[in-house]
Amino acid sequence: EEAEYILPESASRLLTEADLENLTQEDLRIARNEIYARHGLKFTKKVNKERFEKKAWYNGTVDDQDSISLNKYEKKNVDTMAAELKKRGLR
Repeated sequence: EEAEYILPESASRLLTEADLENLTQEDLRIARNEIYARHGLKFTKKVNKERFEKKAWYNGTVDDQDSISLNKYEKKNVDTMAAELKKRGLR
């Protein structure tokens, strides 16, 4: 069975490059989406929609990503993950 979260602490502490370096490109993307999924973002991409709808904790209620207020850790972690994807030449 899949783990509930790829990065369970992404809302409560700053992630380091070391936290991310062993994640696959796919896991990094999922982990970034997890942050928004926790806040109830409804995903439009089928793959994301199906993935998160399987999670007991997920409840999609928010249509607009911009209306989600991320905490200071989440904001920074989203940026850190984006930078890691970019560093690998992916985005």
